[in-house]
Amino acid sequence: MITSRGGTVVVRCTAGDRVEALSWSPAQGFRVDDAERGPAREVRLEFESGDQEVEISVRCVDGEPDAAIEGDD
Repeated sequence: MITSRGGTVVVRCTAGDRVEALSWSPAQGFRVDDAERGPAREVRLEFESGDQEVEISVRCVDGEPDAAIEGDD
């Protein structure tokens, strides 16, 4: 599970370097603006609230999820 101030995303790695977003849940006051579920080499999800955006991108490295979170100040 990957957690940010915008919400959480549950992912799993499949077939080596492929990742899939299984579910997500926005934090209170946020909504999902854009979601790329996968399976793919990378999945992305954007939580939005007014003028705030939190983007989560996830890849699999050695069979483990590796997340990058932007806008999670």
